Amino acid sequence: MDRVVRLSLAIIVSALLFVTLLLGSDDTNVHAQQGDVPTPTPATVPGPVFDIQGFPLEGKVSPPKYLNLDSNLNHVVEQARTGQLTTRAAAASTPIHHGQSVAVTLDIIEGYADAVTSYLEANGASPRNIGADYIEAYVPVSLLVEASRQEGVLSVRTIVPPQPDQGTVVSGGVAAHGVPAWHAAGFRGRGVKIGVIDLSFKGFAGLMGSELPATVNARCYSSVGNFTANLSDCISTSSPERSRKHGTAVTEALFDIAPQADYYIADAGSDSDLRNTVNWMVSEGVDVINVSLSWTFDGPGDGLPITTMRRWTA
Repeated sequence: MDRVVRLSLAIIVSALLFVTLLLGSDDTNVHAQQGDVPTPTPATVPGPVFDIQGFPLEGKVSPPKYLNLDSNLNHVVEQARTGQLTTRAAAASTPIHHGQSVAVTLDIIEGYADAVTSYLEANGASPRNIGADYIEAYVPVSLLVEASRQEGVLSVRTIVPPQPDQGTVVSGGVAAHGVPAWHAAGFRGRGVKIGVIDLSFKGFAGLMGSELPATVNARCYSSVGNFTANLSDCISTSSPERSRKHGTAVTEALFDIAPQADYYIADAGSDSDLRNTVNWMVSEGVDVINVSLSWTFDGPGDGLPITTMRRWTA
């Protein structure tokens, strides 16, 4: 009897499995595998396909076309190449420019300075500051791509001038430092040399002898690498109007504290000009150098060639 029950249960289970297979199959015909015929691969049912390559990404950034040029110079070159802007107008969209040329820093491999400088001079560019592993130059927009591909050139970057750390400077240092007491004790800066490196010194000449010292030693850059002693060249023409008096205001604040000191001012606008200005002030015996500016980040600061600010110390 038990044998009959077990056989009946086996038949029922087999029937249920057979029905299940029929219901779960798209094919109404079920075929048993014959001999050594391989098991057939199930057909894939067509359905929606997610193609990540074709997925529209908002704000997707394409790699730069010219790998040795920074993104700003890539944009300038493309504007001129496609006719969106004239070459002169494209150059004028950069922070520092002259005619159809833009002010750039070429990071180079040590030992290639002479060769790259000769190439630039022979092709209409104007090298201004030359170091062992960099060249600051005015390079025509039409020459940027070719210059970036010269042997020994690692990268070409836009020279971006500094910006003032403060918008409106108020001479509150007198009270903050207890200056009246120092002045009463006879400490007014006599024999001390103070240097101010800033963005612009508009209005400086008109305040000399009253709010500012009657005489000043000036190193004013008329362009990258070129400087004069004329205070008119220490006035920026490209920065916002509110920033053009920043250096004047900073010097006023210092003059309130040390009215008998000797003052040295400069408006260095590139890495190399900044370094050369510091060296000049040090050679003149300047005791204190004030730089109330913020410079654009130009590298990780880990010793890689891309950063040049790390090359000088004062």
